[in-house]
Amino acid sequence: MLFHKHANRYSFFNNIHSSYDSIMRKKIIFYGQIQGVGFRFRVAMLAKKHNLTGWVENNDDGSVTLVVEGLEENIESLINCLKDYFQDNIENIEESIEKDEGLIDFEIK
Repeated sequence: MLFHKHANRYSFFNNIHSSYDSIMRKKIIFYGQIQGVGFRFRVAMLAKKHNLTGWVENNDDGSVTLVVEGLEENIESLINCLKDYFQDNIENIEESIEKDEGLIDFEIK
């Protein structure tokens, strides 16, 4: 699925919402035994399913960083899906809100 920028922000959001104000960006760091268990692949699949953009990457300390942009309820739904699916792997989660950068796709780094 390709997403192209348009005057009103993102073409794939046109049918989902009409207000730019509902777009947010979160940075989430997951700690625990989450590398080597398909975490990043699952994140990418769920992010696309939830119409979210951003990226996910492994960190040297064994944690995984997720940066995601989209509707707040879609972001929260993604996080809850990950918590449920990886409940035995996730030990801690740090979340912060960042300035939206207008990302147009989701990638695994």
